[in-house]
Amino acid sequence: VHCGVVIIYNHSCKHFADSDAHATLGIASYSIANTVMMCLLMLPFGVLQGMQPIVGYNYGARLYSRVSKTFKLSLHVGTALCFAMAVLMFVMAPLFSKCFTKDENLIRISIYTLRAASTGFTFIAPGMLTSNYFQSIGKAALAMFFSLTRQVIFLIPVLILMPRLIGFNGIWWSGPISDTLGGALAIAMAVHELKKLSTMEDAKSFKVYFDGQEKDIFRTFFGTASITRHIGDSTSIKLLWSAFSTKEQECYDIQGQYWLDDAQSAEQLGVGTYAEHARNYLKAQVQSVKLMVQRQLAHHDIEAALTYKWEYIKEQSREYEMRDSSGYSVPHTASRLDLIYTLNSNNKMRSNRLEGYIQDAFKWHSGETFFKLNYGVRFAHWSFNRETIVSPRVSLAIVPGSNPDLTYRVASGLYYQAPFYKELRDTTTVAGITMATLNRNIRSQRSLQFIGAVDYRFKMLGERPFKFTAEAYYKALSNLVPYNVQNVKITYYGENLTSGYALGLDMKLYGEFVPGTDSWLSLSVMRTQQKHNGLWVPLPTDQRYALNLHFTDYFPGTERWKMALRLAYADGLPFGAPHRGIDAQHFRAPAYKRADIGMSYQAYKSPADGNRKAVKSIWLGLDCLNLFGISNVNSYYWVTDVTNRQWAVPNYLTGRMINVKATISM
Repeated sequence: VHCGVVIIYNHSCKHFADSDAHATLGIASYSIANTVMMCLLMLPFGVLQGMQPIVGYNYGARLYSRVSKTFKLSLHVGTALCFAMAVLMFVMAPLFSKCFTKDENLIRISIYTLRAASTGFTFIAPGMLTSNYFQSIGKAALAMFFSLTRQVIFLIPVLILMPRLIGFNGIWWSGPISDTLGGALAIAMAVHELKKLSTMEDAKSFKVYFDGQEKDIFRTFFGTASITRHIGDSTSIKLLWSAFSTKEQECYDIQGQYWLDDAQSAEQLGVGTYAEHARNYLKAQVQSVKLMVQRQLAHHDIEAALTYKWEYIKEQSREYEMRDSSGYSVPHTASRLDLIYTLNSNNKMRSNRLEGYIQDAFKWHSGETFFKLNYGVRFAHWSFNRETIVSPRVSLAIVPGSNPDLTYRVASGLYYQAPFYKELRDTTTVAGITMATLNRNIRSQRSLQFIGAVDYRFKMLGERPFKFTAEAYYKALSNLVPYNVQNVKITYYGENLTSGYALGLDMKLYGEFVPGTDSWLSLSVMRTQQKHNGLWVPLPTDQRYALNLHFTDYFPGTERWKMALRLAYADGLPFGAPHRGIDAQHFRAPAYKRADIGMSYQAYKSPADGNRKAVKSIWLGLDCLNLFGISNVNSYYWVTDVTNRQWAVPNYLTGRMINVKATISM
């Protein structure tokens, strides 16, 4: 890996230098900086080597408090040492450079290189120590991932991008930027792991037996028809009709009996039973008629439409859940038998919606700079709650004449999400019985959005095409209808109870890292919360970070064999105990980690003789999904004892799988 990074550094120096002499000085200064950094890392390496046997021994002995203390102390000491070495590198850069050469030009470039590298040097320690920690506890996949973040996953894209943005000096800033990104990710993972270690001190074992059955039906039919009339070359009128009908049936009776024990002492902590029952039936029919007009002018593309919808929905639902702990029903009352959850719903809804919009795409040039302005307004009226909404929106794209490979985009608008049936169901509980009624006072959820983005197209590695995109956004949310997710089942509150926000940044690098193949790397960070009863809680979709890599390559000497590698690392979603409300959703699932690898063989390719063939190509593929067999959490099974204390038991997604496929192109 290191050799590959050195090759890219040397290639960048040759490509972006003013002359061959300048490129030679750049390559030499990188060698000097790399040597100095390796020498200064010796002390942090000592901390790393000292931590490994202590963590490994105590983790195997299940002394997790010692593991936590050792890891935390190593992080503090290692980071402090790297900070001290960074200060030393910045201050002593002239002396370090003169130890290797007397050439004044090389000394000048080396000083700049060393001082640039020192800005991110502190963040090297968390990455190294986190990688070594996972290696010590036997998690090879995570250890490899964090060892690659600094020198591959972050460094290569940044090294490709930075020189194109700020020139030759961007080469030297690529290292500290990737060190900072890798260190920040390692710190986030270290905090998560330290929290996880604190819970492992109180480990429990859980055994459960299930009995019952579930019979579900989900049938949906959809149809559409359209007719278009062209009036001249620039105007068209289209009439569209569409309809869909769905029938859903969810029927189950499931019983589970469980035993909860202390994992270390084998002491029995609880034994109990739970039973879930449901008879849910839903029918829905929706029809719509849409009239759309399109008009093209010299600089304008105008479009307008009017839609009328008829909706009919009928639901009959009955659900209950019984929990028993040590022979006592939960919740326990002396006078009657109460179930922990019940629901009765018998509702019909007939409603109409009138929707419309008008929008324009205005394109023009100012000198060599290209502009595209999209603006418009949408409106809707729903007969059920007598709500009328108006939604203006605008976006602007600019391609500067000085650099046509760049595109800047800004957008803003007021967006509404009209509620559908299951968001309308409001519940009231009387004497332990919960009834669902339709809330006619519900309002559309609203989002005021601001978006800024940039697209950059460039060529490198032998004139291969690449594209980098970045998009930042902020959304002010109001009139939210909160919901909970329990075991992949969504339950809405049926009222506009909260407000909130969503803030994030999405970045993606896409291109031909290997000629003729498409690969990409994406990084997303996000924060989204809602305010309920004066308390900020994360939304169920609050995935704070996600990193994905897709890399394809051909086997040497042939284009018939192709390899694909996919890596995913994403934050876990918030969750909480069922029937406790959104204020109790303050737990977070472990991060999602997965690696897939696959091979494809082109068994047939039609000859390029100009004759059309029935089959163009046949590819045979073999994929290994979840290569490292990582146990990713899908949901949680909740156990309640007689004191009404609840325990979360994880349900895991499928482990390693082998997939065989054949792709035929006609």
